[in-house]
Amino acid sequence: MNSKTIISKIAHILATFFYVGYTPKMPGTVASLITMIMVYFLPIVSVMYSVILVGILLVGGVIVSGIFEKELGVKDPSVIVIDEVAGMLLALLCTPKTIVCYLLAFGLFRFLDIYKPFPINIPDKHMTGGWGIMLDDILAGFITGLSMLLWSYFLVY
Repeated sequence: MNSKTIISKIAHILATFFYVGYTPKMPGTVASLITMIMVYFLPIVSVMYSVILVGILLVGGVIVSGIFEKELGVKDPSVIVIDEVAGMLLALLCTPKTIVCYLLAFGLFRFLDIYKPFPINIPDKHMTGGWGIMLDDILAGFITGLSMLLWSYFLVY
């Protein structure tokens, strides 16, 4: 195997989140759900480490999704779900670790990702490649996380 084939295979595996993107129905929702479950059962880590992980997922996701999108020749193919993983992780950064809060964050994130209201629709309309794939989900995750942070703040106070 040459280096281009190896890079292509790695991009394929990571962009599809270890083939979760090939789920026959709603691969983005399935990837988001798996991410939510994984984060829920992982021990709590500092916000700094979580932000670093989201940053790595963002940059890595831009690279691998761009490579795999180009290989497939389709704009933002549904098999690429690394964007949902990064966005859902970002959404959960500010979400209280309860089942109810996680389910609310999951629902809001999926709503924002699917319907892409302003400003989430901007990268989808005006960007291509890996950045176009990743940024709408990062924005959906940011808005979800901010909403959950505000909701939990006002609920407690």
